[in-house]
Formats: sequence, C-alpha cells, structure tokens
Amino acid sequence: MSPFARLAAAPRGEPLVFLHSCGAGPSELFAGPVEVLAVPASPAPRAELFARLDDFLARHRCRACAGFASYELRSAVEALPLRIRDGFPQPALWLGAFAERSVWPASHDPAQA
Repeated sequence: MSPFARLAAAPRGEPLVFLHSCGAGPSELFAGPVEVLAVPASPAPRAELFARLDDFLARHRCRACAGFASYELRSAVEALPLRIRDGFPQPALWLGAFAERSVWPASHDPAQA
C-alpha cells in the first residue's frame, strides 16, 4: 500500500505523524498512539519542559516517537518579546509515542513514494 493510501485508510480522530520525502528519502507514517505529550506554548521554565520531554522519551524508549517543536518553543528557550498576537496557538512541543511505524523506501517517482 502506498503512503497516501495508508494515510487515507488511517482511523479518523486519532493522532498520527506522516513524514513524506517526495521521493528523496524514505517516507514514514506513525500511527496507533500509545501516549501523546503536548506542552502548551507558555513561558514554562526551560528545565521543566526538557525534563518532561526526557521523561516521555525514557518511558517510550522502545517505541517509535515522532512530533514537532513549534516556533512557540522559543519562549522556553530564550526570553524574546512577542510583538504580535498569536492568532493560531500551537503547542510548543507535541510528541507522540506510536505502536505502528510504516516506512517506504526512497523513490524517484512521487506517485510510488
């Protein structure tokens, strides 16, 4: 099954992570979340944020984990002034531990990747 067919067949309403390389490298789909770590974009102390991340990764060291760090993570890393109102709030850090990981090898034909 192709990555896009697998993505279309994924259960609705369940977190997943899809990394597509456009044929330049492998593509991956992480599904079947076991646990999700979502850290709000607030000026939480940096040590606390990274301790939560470290704890999460330690608990799931035998699982595939994937997610993202948003631009809002900057508030925990460096105290920079916020000059505009955030109209689309995102978590500073979102990471899932997944039971399933599908990998497709690199392909030069995006339809096959």
